[in-house]
Amino acid sequence: MTTLAPVVAALWGLGTPELILIMGMMLLFFGADRLPGLAGSLGKSIREFKKHASDVEDSFRTAIDEGQQKKLPTPAPGSTTQASQPSHVESSTPKQG
Repeated sequence: MTTLAPVVAALWGLGTPELILIMGMMLLFFGADRLPGLAGSLGKSIREFKKHASDVEDSFRTAIDEGQQKKLPTPAPGSTTQASQPSHVESSTPKQG
């Protein structure tokens, strides 16, 4: 069984006695019946937050990719450039006139 004490201690400098005190106060304030529901609501809120944060990150990445693609010039399909047809080669279509 893993405990959150090392993780919380690393993040906020809270040790085991502080966590026990916080959990005891939560038990007094909310009661044993409401704690599972509060934990479930907290879990759902965290999942929703992560989902929305991921959506925002994806939209930023898409906007950045589109911006980079607009900066790169792309030739139109079927267009010819001077480099593709040397000047000393005549075209194959006959001149009318």
